[in-house]
Amino acid sequence: MNKLNADASAAGQGSPNYTFCGGVTNDVGLIAPAAIYRQDRVTSLECSQYGILTTYSTPGGGTSLLNDRPPVVFRANVKGAGSDSGLEVRVIVNHLRSLNGIDEPGAANGDRVRTKRNEQARYLANLVSGHLASEQSANWSLTDNLLVAGDMNAFDVNDGYSDSVNCIAGSPAFASQIYTTAAQMAVSSPCTAVSNLSLVNLTTTEVAERYSYSFAGIAQRIDHVLVNSSLNGRVRQFVYARNNADFPEGPAYRNDFNRP
Repeated sequence: MNKLNADASAAGQGSPNYTFCGGVTNDVGLIAPAAIYRQDRVTSLECSQYGILTTYSTPGGGTSLLNDRPPVVFRANVKGAGSDSGLEVRVIVNHLRSLNGIDEPGAANGDRVRTKRNEQARYLANLVSGHLASEQSANWSLTDNLLVAGDMNAFDVNDGYSDSVNCIAGSPAFASQIYTTAAQMAVSSPCTAVSNLSLVNLTTTEVAERYSYSFAGIAQRIDHVLVNSSLNGRVRQFVYARNNADFPEGPAYRNDFNRP
């Protein structure tokens, strides 16, 4: 953020005064979700993090932390240029468990990965819909202009192991369309639709935005932006900022340590 602010100032554009809303991480790689915003346009009303100590039952016995990168909730007032009033929004930033190991057999890894991905999606669906009363703040409202974004590490269609994105959006695949083992079923049930939850996936509505990054030369879309009906009516455009997919990596950039 300091680099962005300094570069804008050096270019004569004035500092956008970026800052962030973030939290802690349980990730061994120290990755943590955050919302970065311009303080000249956005006023923070609340910055919270949920599910930091939430656990889930693992196949074969025992429990483990559910959220390696617990979701961050950012409530803010956003004001556009020339506007005399702002729009209050609630942004939920996520980074869910990766696909690594999802098709491996046995409880040692495959069952654990599939169960964790399923439980993370179920947790987030209940968080988004306001069904986690014991964890959520008193000002949580289903009438908020809601945006759920981040690296979901899942496609917008059912992959056969867990329909994570559609579970979060409120329209999961039928249990009969999900592969589960007896060990998984003993500790976790497939996602079912959560009441009052119906989100639109903007990444499927813009034809030009059919990929978010490139993995081994293959364009994929595992980063998603979901909005509720209150906010969807205000959407005018959605685009990905592909900060590592469409930029040349070659030595002039990779070896320049003055660049982010």
